[in-house]
Amino acid sequence: LREPLGAIRRADGVILTRADLIDEKELRRIETKVRAYAPDVLWAEAAVRPTRLFRRTPGGWQTAPFSRLKEESEKLWVPFCGLGNPDNFYKMLEGEGIKTTEGISFPDHTAPDAEGIRRLGEAANEAEGFLTTMKDLVKLRLSAISGKPVLGVAVELRFLREESFFDKA
Repeated sequence: LREPLGAIRRADGVILTRADLIDEKELRRIETKVRAYAPDVLWAEAAVRPTRLFRRTPGGWQTAPFSRLKEESEKLWVPFCGLGNPDNFYKMLEGEGIKTTEGISFPDHTAPDAEGIRRLGEAANEAEGFLTTMKDLVKLRLSAISGKPVLGVAVELRFLREESFFDKA
């Protein structure tokens, strides 16, 4: 955490993201812990869902609906990212039915260096291309690795419960 748990006392509301990746027992354990610090805080649970694909081109950005990957479900992709918890990105792709190799992770807030690009290239021999986060795509500044496309996955937050969270706030 970037702040001590007690900082929740200052919050009017808490939105637990990626709540779809844990079971009900763990959800309730987290909510109970939050409410120990802020009993009256507004509570909501949300999931991160992919919406669009982006690819850098010499003329700008190409974009397509994420559903295009689902339509081509037989194709294999190499996922990579530089996130604090990269497994969330990989689980999201898996949950969407995307066929992937093992994910390749880099330190949070960093783009792959020359060695990282080499590792990615080696992993792509049977793959159609690469999937990464938008955060990582803009840092990478490449449209392809080893001749295979690098696609950024744009996401949106979708509430699972408490859709009236903002009305209450």
